[in-house]
Amino acid sequence: MIPLSQSDKKRSKTLVRRLESWFSIEGRSFPWRTSRASNYQKVVCEVLLQRTRAETVAKFFPLFIKDFPSWKSLATAKTSKIAKSLTFVQENNKDVEIGSYPFFRSGKVGVSIVIRSDEQSKIEVCNSQILKFVNQKKIEIIKSS
Repeated sequence: MIPLSQSDKKRSKTLVRRLESWFSIEGRSFPWRTSRASNYQKVVCEVLLQRTRAETVAKFFPLFIKDFPSWKSLATAKTSKIAKSLTFVQENNKDVEIGSYPFFRSGKVGVSIVIRSDEQSKIEVCNSQILKFVNQKKIEIIKSS
């Protein structure tokens, strides 16, 4: 760590006070900003906020936490229950069609996800949101042949 000069420390403290003052007036209240929020809830929130507006996550977050209150509950949840909880992807992309088709292949149960739109950029946004969720939950991706 690089040591800070007295001048830098003073400027840093001033900046912190200004930000705290600004936040006390302009800051928005969200469920994950309470002192009661667990580390699990904060991580879930961070994942959801990577591609979704805070206002949307705020509507969805309490229901998701109610359905999946812990890492274990999320890890052991059936795919259909998680998919139901991810309806926010569809709700935020109403002009994109998202379909899921379960399958059993090579001894594994899985689901194919199909994203349809006239605009490639909208497909890419949905794909990114879904892949982030899948990767964060460490869900195995089975490539089609």
